[in-house]
Amino acid sequence: MSIRHYITAQEPVQHLCDGRLKRWVLKPLCVAMRIERLIITGKYPHNFNELLEMSAGLPQVKAVEWIMNKELFTQNVSADPTKVLGTLLELATSISERVANFRD
Repeated sequence: MSIRHYITAQEPVQHLCDGRLKRWVLKPLCVAMRIERLIITGKYPHNFNELLEMSAGLPQVKAVEWIMNKELFTQNVSADPTKVLGTLLELATSISERVANFRD
């Protein structure tokens, strides 16, 4: 499922928090972030802690924090699911743009 599916389908919060969003959107996004860090920095982050360190100061750090802290993710989704989905969409778009615009 894509982020846009969850936005347009207006899934109930309990469905977003039950692991679907994390499994189908957040984890694949973290793979894309790892590849993006490899392309930009030349180093591949092998775990989420390394990805968090390498993403410091970037907007994508929020997604890494969500994947590492289930309670934080659940709280944020429960409080404002539209904002979380919008943030994930913005992150995915910005990562794609950075990779597409990268020049060696």
